[in-house]
Amino acid sequence: MAYIGALVGGTANDIFFMVLPFVDNFFHAQGTFMLTPRLPLYIPAVYICFIYLPVVASWRLASRSVSARCAASALGGTLFYAPYDLTGAKFLWWSWHDTDAAVAARWLGVPIGSTLWTLIHGYCFHRLLHVFVLRHAAPLRASTAAFALLGLSLLCTPCMMLSMAPFQMHQLRLELAPALRLVQMPGRPWDETIADARSVVVQMPGRPDPPALALAVVTMLLTFASGSRISKDVSTSDAGGADALEREPPRRGLDMVLLAAALGTLLTLALAMALGEPANVVSLGLHQEYGACAVPDIDLSGYARTKYLCQAELDEDFHFGCVRQSLPPAQPKWYTICGKQHSNYGLYAGVTASLCALSGAMLTWMLLGVGGRRVTRAQQAKKD
Repeated sequence: MAYIGALVGGTANDIFFMVLPFVDNFFHAQGTFMLTPRLPLYIPAVYICFIYLPVVASWRLASRSVSARCAASALGGTLFYAPYDLTGAKFLWWSWHDTDAAVAARWLGVPIGSTLWTLIHGYCFHRLLHVFVLRHAAPLRASTAAFALLGLSLLCTPCMMLSMAPFQMHQLRLELAPALRLVQMPGRPWDETIADARSVVVQMPGRPDPPALALAVVTMLLTFASGSRISKDVSTSDAGGADALEREPPRRGLDMVLLAAALGTLLTLALAMALGEPANVVSLGLHQEYGACAVPDIDLSGYARTKYLCQAELDEDFHFGCVRQSLPPAQPKWYTICGKQHSNYGLYAGVTASLCALSGAMLTWMLLGVGGRRVTRAQQAKKD
């Protein structure tokens, strides 16, 4: 169920943000096989990689705390996704809206909002999976499984959006400003407008930034640490708090297969950044709509952005000069963008390799290392 939930729920999340006109801030490159004009076939598999794999790995931890497991899977998924996000952005596997507030703050071209989303989405998915699936006895009835899949698909994205807000509350700004209101003046046949000084909101949360990401990471680390410490005082023979995971022993053979696949993927990403040449990338497909400069628009959080991409105000890690094309293009959303050379090859290659190493180490620790859950035959007999 975790596998299917990651596949269906993750794809639903991608499509949800893709079709909403007031979001519409990311654009996948054209792949060999496309599910829709904007959704490559491999994207659903990516959700399996950074959601399902860390969730399963967290089940091997010694901690019985649900919160600790959810936090561990969220951190593991974020570490796994980060080098993929970095490599994909540099090699134009996708592009981002040029001025949208949700993707404005970036690290090495990767929106902080993307990293924050990965962290919170992973936590919410695992928490909902526990609510709908893991607390029930296995095997699940067909009706329970269908309800669980529906719940994961419909609730994970709203839960993620609501959960991101507290980490951005430092952005809230209130100021005393004159507010205009209409009043009826005695003896006057018309309304008059007067100024009334009051506290008004001048900025709402909704711009992912470094403090928001740091706060979310620290929160996950503290959640994992506190949950793990508490669970050490709880005997694994206490069935009262056990869920479906506590009734199943680890499957080392499958764990090895998952770990080998994960390490192979991470190695591929590191080699792609180290050996690939982003300046040779040519991406023809659907991108941010091209048009006149400085046309105002509003994003999901109510922040101003420009509606169209234009060459004169371009501030992205790509250009238009690798092929002959007319600008503006005949089809405003279908044109070619071209990769740029590394501005700092050592930095990009080093950060990617470091993230891959950290991700591989964490997954190894969860699946096979000291964090692995050991279930003896005696303990299993008691649970049975």
